[in-house]
Amino acid sequence: MLFPYITFFFLVLGICRSSDTIAVHQNISDAQTIVLGNAKFELGFFSPGSSKNRYLGIWYKNTSPQTIAWVANQETPLIDTSGTVKLDSQGNLALVNGSSKIIWSSNSSTSGMKLGKNFKTGRETYLSSWRSTDDPSPGEYTLKFLAVKGKYQQVYIRKSSAIETRLGPYNGISFSGRENYATDANPASASIVIVNQNEMYIAYNSKSNTTTLRTVLTPDGKLEILQRKLPNPEWILIATLPVDYCDIYGVCGPYGICNTATSPNCGCLKGFERESLDETTSENDSSVCTRSTALDCGPGERFQKFSSMKLPDTQNAVYSSNMSLLDCEAACKNNCSCTAYANPNITPGGLGCLLWFGDLIDVRVFPLNGQDLYIRLAASEFRQANFIFVPFQSINNVFTAYWFINTCLYWINMIYKLK
Repeated sequence: MLFPYITFFFLVLGICRSSDTIAVHQNISDAQTIVLGNAKFELGFFSPGSSKNRYLGIWYKNTSPQTIAWVANQETPLIDTSGTVKLDSQGNLALVNGSSKIIWSSNSSTSGMKLGKNFKTGRETYLSSWRSTDDPSPGEYTLKFLAVKGKYQQVYIRKSSAIETRLGPYNGISFSGRENYATDANPASASIVIVNQNEMYIAYNSKSNTTTLRTVLTPDGKLEILQRKLPNPEWILIATLPVDYCDIYGVCGPYGICNTATSPNCGCLKGFERESLDETTSENDSSVCTRSTALDCGPGERFQKFSSMKLPDTQNAVYSSNMSLLDCEAACKNNCSCTAYANPNITPGGLGCLLWFGDLIDVRVFPLNGQDLYIRLAASEFRQANFIFVPFQSINNVFTAYWFINTCLYWINMIYKLK
């Protein structure tokens, strides 16, 4: 199931009029509205942008401009003002047109919205963008929580089925993956991640009655987080994603690392080298980093620590919640297929162990609030200089210098022999 609008909010909405409650079999016409959630929201009919179509929706009350939070009939708009909302004896709402045809109906009450999946029913909830500012039908982009049993929590922005940007993984406080993001000591809301045998989801609890956060997925695929402080009617943009080249998912390929402070942005992690020196390829080409020395699971293999990292995609990782970092290292060391490990939990004294098996994808350097990642390397790598990041262009320069020095030495040797 996708949310019928781009805004993701976590509030229990009690339906009531400003003067009384809505009665069973009572109709609400196009010209009427009802107030929801302690006067924070309002339900009624609206037309988005320059469209003349009518939609049943919920919007934030007393905001400028009007901010829609939910749309019922996003794929089946009304073409006139004849729409009516009815409440039956079972507590279900139904939207009918002028011919009494049901356009939309609800067969379950909403006890709060959350992003994730119910494993018993298979029902998944996620964000969907609008097709345009004038058309609230589902657009090309979705924001989904990685809700797979045994997998660690992270969030993807997808265009159709292709991953565009990855937010995460969850670090015990929030989802990492935003450059220069500083953890607020007194945040306006707290994220809650629930993982059990029945469901996996994320929700947010507001810590203030005067501050509201809103998460939006725009028609062009941007994730925006906005904040409103009462009584101010305006929304302030406080974060957005993607921001830069390194936010593109997997842009530097497996075992590549992206860094906005270098030129080019893409490079290879220590212990890996460029697969091809074809000068016709782009400097930021992907899928070009391979191990300098193959692993043999020998006793000399060790782990290189990389700091200030965005941890790799966790789709090929397994997680244990009660392991220390030393236990995590031992578990990875004892499994020849384990390529890296990390503790994703940044809370004080927080335990946790992520073990990666296979390629490390979507790694980047963060100037602020990055995490430590430990990558398995061959024994020979620790007898060499400790270079952590080598930009692709730098590799070309190294080989050019190497060729030049060897050529000079060759001719010096030839001249010496002639003498």
